[in-house]
Amino acid sequence: MTTRAPAAAALLLLAAAAAGSTLLALGAAAGDESPAGGGAGKGAWIAGGDASAACARCHADAHPGFESSGHAVAATEPWYAASLDHTPEALKPLCAGCHSPTGAASRAGVSCVACHVDRGTGTVLAPRPGMWAGAPHDTRFAPELRDGRLCATCHVVELPVGKDGAWVRLQDTPAEHALWRERTGDGRGCVDCHAGTARPHFAGMRDPAFLASAVALSLALDRDGGAGLVAGALVLDNRAGHAFPAGSQLREAWVRVTVVAPDGRRASALVERLRIIGDPAAGETPVDLRLAPGETRRLPFRVALPEGFPMAGLAVEATVDLALVSLDFEDGHPMIPPGEPRTVPVARVRVEIPETIAFTFTEDR
Repeated sequence: MTTRAPAAAALLLLAAAAAGSTLLALGAAAGDESPAGGGAGKGAWIAGGDASAACARCHADAHPGFESSGHAVAATEPWYAASLDHTPEALKPLCAGCHSPTGAASRAGVSCVACHVDRGTGTVLAPRPGMWAGAPHDTRFAPELRDGRLCATCHVVELPVGKDGAWVRLQDTPAEHALWRERTGDGRGCVDCHAGTARPHFAGMRDPAFLASAVALSLALDRDGGAGLVAGALVLDNRAGHAFPAGSQLREAWVRVTVVAPDGRRASALVERLRIIGDPAAGETPVDLRLAPGETRRLPFRVALPEGFPMAGLAVEATVDLALVSLDFEDGHPMIPPGEPRTVPVARVRVEIPETIAFTFTEDR
């Protein structure tokens, strides 16, 4: 089994793009009809453009949160821009299907209009019934905004990218979420966690506090790690509501353990890479090594200490970081935007090594 990062990059760009081609179509699907907020035709003024700034005139409480979300910058954020620079021209309109669903030339990203306006009639789609009293536009309740169907248009991806054109499902976050609900009994949906009443915006990996809630991390040390070793185990508890990490197969999470000396010296070990491996174009079956929905995983670790490393006052740090592209991409690869951090911190725990833990050093270590 091999991982071919450049090939995977092209596949995922195409995948995300093709999925988005149905976004506006589902947004126009019939929902449970409710009384309109105004007379016939009052929504027509919004049907032809992005209009997020127009939305902000009345929705001043929600708009700042939208502007800080990943949806708002889907067409302009550096990682997408770097990918687009190395995408064949023929594929770029497909990429825009998810990143610029209101038009390939738009820089508005997944704007208010993309999800909240029926592009056929201009009717505004509401996530809850009865919330449009006095609205200056026609409005109806759209259950697809809450039950995940609209999310699925870009977060379920299946393309003929396998060997000899075989169809391969590259991403299915809604199916992962359904498995989460089955295993945990937690009935919350996509919107309940990512855009619930507890937060003023659509939260994702750009929200450090929200990202930190995805995984619980704990660390336990062995009493004697052995010759020149610090050993123990990590426990990762997936609380994300789907697999972790979710989304593009280019993403992975790095689990590391670092022994820190009082003088600042560090000895580290990469304990696990949470990722999907396997290249469908080469006929390989993808193998999912991520944290499954609702999974709790124990990861033993051993960190070798170099000669001369201090033996007193040590601490052990365990970290989980979300990598925006695979570790297989070397620094300087054109898919990595200059100046952009490669990882986003998710979880961190630090334990001081007690004096009761022994270190045994041998001449041949």
